[in-house]
Amino acid sequence: GGRYSNGVVVSVLHIILFLLLVLKVRSKVREEEYLFMTTRTDFEFNVSVISTFIVLSDQAKLSARLWLPSSKDGSTTRFPATLEYIPYRKNDGTSYRDSLRHPYLAGHGIAGVRVDIRGSGDSDGILLDEYLPLELSDACEVIAWISRQPWCNGHVGMFGKSWGAFNSLQVA
Repeated sequence: GGRYSNGVVVSVLHIILFLLLVLKVRSKVREEEYLFMTTRTDFEFNVSVISTFIVLSDQAKLSARLWLPSSKDGSTTRFPATLEYIPYRKNDGTSYRDSLRHPYLAGHGIAGVRVDIRGSGDSDGILLDEYLPLELSDACEVIAWISRQPWCNGHVGMFGKSWGAFNSLQVA
């Protein structure tokens, strides 16, 4: 009786038990890996963090956080920059992840710029949908703004995963 034969139920149970075993083994390996992981804080460059707004041509303000490298000897140096341009609220949604990734890059001489897209986080506007032409043109304005900053050498790249990866490719 029933909808499934006993053989199917037993097979499903075997698959579930196998997956649980694999996950347990993987979590043990991860625990051992974490014992050897450290957060690096000694870098070639000093890192300062600045929160600011980027004013666009239509006067909308996009909320940004900057991780800026500076030479330890006090000399003036201009650096390449990376832009991460996503709607996931830099002040809470991605703050922990950002606090590890961007200082690491800045400590190695790459300025990090994390911007909440229009209508998200502390940025002006309303977020109507994904990857609209306005979102992409805003990104181009942000890139131009970054390239004009006194700390930037004019080289700006974008990166991200999920939303950030897609808009990086579309802006390119």
